[in-house]
Amino acid sequence: AHNGYLAGLRPWRPDHDLFSNADWENTLAYGLGFNALYLNLQGREPRGCVTAQQRNGLAKRIADDLQRLRDPDTGERIVENVYVTREAFRKLHADRAPDLIVGYQPGYRCSDRSALGGVTDCVVEMNRDKWSGDHCFDRSAMPGVLLANRRFTARAPSLTDVTAGILAAFGIPIPSDMTGTPIW
Repeated sequence: AHNGYLAGLRPWRPDHDLFSNADWENTLAYGLGFNALYLNLQGREPRGCVTAQQRNGLAKRIADDLQRLRDPDTGERIVENVYVTREAFRKLHADRAPDLIVGYQPGYRCSDRSALGGVTDCVVEMNRDKWSGDHCFDRSAMPGVLLANRRFTARAPSLTDVTAGILAAFGIPIPSDMTGTPIW
């Protein structure tokens, strides 16, 4: 919205969702979810205004704008990479994915309100809620996969259970303030 990609009806109504607030005939792109951006494409969206000829250039421009985004308080980059799915996932079903996927720097992500289509006045604001993990960091900042050759015994394991399980597997005592239980 700050850069003119999302056009809103005036006045923007905070008690309404993205779909009833947006001026779709003038909206080029919108975000839903924590790191998914969609172009308002003709032929795909009901009131799409971005043509097939504009698609690649617009996706590149948005990606470049996001990668230049800086935290106004620290000067740190907020976004590490933006993946244009038509380029990044050619052989996979890119038509089923968002048009762009944002890979944030550690410590940054989309707000809960923005993930649901809300628009805030601030581009960067402090998170005052518990934030134990999500999938918003860029893959270069958070590489890794958990591979195990043992079956999980936990019925419904969570992230804290994985941590407790790794500690237990290495014989490290699980801290009393940890909420997880070993996964095996």
